[in-house]
Order: sequence, then C-alpha cells, then structure tokens
Amino acid sequence: MRALRHGFTLVELLVVILIIGLASSIIVLKTGHFYLSNKHSEVFARELTAMLDLAHDQAIFSSNTIGLRVGADEYHFVWLDNTPDGSKWKVLGDKDIFWQARPIPEEIVITVNVQRPGQQNIFKDDTAPQIIMLPSGEVTPFTISIHKQNSDQIYKITNNNGGKIIMKEAE
Repeated sequence: MRALRHGFTLVELLVVILIIGLASSIIVLKTGHFYLSNKHSEVFARELTAMLDLAHDQAIFSSNTIGLRVGADEYHFVWLDNTPDGSKWKVLGDKDIFWQARPIPEEIVITVNVQRPGQQNIFKDDTAPQIIMLPSGEVTPFTISIHKQNSDQIYKITNNNGGKIIMKEAE
C-alpha cells in the first residue's frame, strides 16, 4: 500500500512564488508608471520649493544676492557679482556643482508671476533672474504655478512677508 502524501514539494512552492512575483511585477510596472506620472508635478514642485528655500538660506549666510531664473526647459540659480567692472549675474552652478541647472520635464508647465513695484527696469540683461533673494532675507514677492499638461492639479509656490517659501496645492 502506498503512503498518502500531504503538502507541497519545495519545487512546487518555488514555482508558485515565481509566478506570483512575475505577475505582481507586471502589475506594478503597468500601474506604477501611471501613479508616478500623476505625482510627477508634485515631486517637481517639492524639489523646486526645497531648492528655493536653500537658495534663500544661502543668500543670507553667504551675504550674496541670489536669484532664480526659470527658462523654457530648465531653471537655474544665479548670483550677483558686485565687482568693480560692473554688476553681473553669474550662474551659481559654475561655483558649486550642487547649484547646476536643473531640467524641467516636458510634461510640466511652470508659470512665474512676480510683483516688483518700482523695479521693472533694474535688470535688463537676459541673465537677470525673475526672483531675487537678498542677503537681508527679503525675497521678491512671487507665485510659481506648476502643473502637468492636461491636468487640473496645480501646485503653487509662494513666499510670505517673512521670506518663507511655501508650497501648497491650489484649490
């Protein structure tokens, strides 16, 4: 008489685990991209907020005037070089690799609104930033709107009267 076998063999368990692992990997890859693409504008807004906050602190601690220049496909930080040959904005990334220009993803739309009462014509060159952070802690009043193309979800980065940089989801 043959003995009855109870349970599964190790090979059978490994095959089932392999099948479940492959199926879950495919599901995560298919749905994870959708999730990440929807979160992409939020992640980008958080990164820009953190960079602005760091630049604000850098302006105060280094006693340099620092600015943000947002272009069509990248943003970068500049600093005001007050040498005797004339004041010029220079790319901060040339001094420190951390501040190198950062790309703006193709699907992200950025709108920069700046309020500069009485300062419209101070900086006429193409390298002048839209947002300026002074060593005193003052920051140009601004609102940066960030959203993904064809999306209603908008993130706004602003500064309050004390120079604090704030990000919030628009309502």
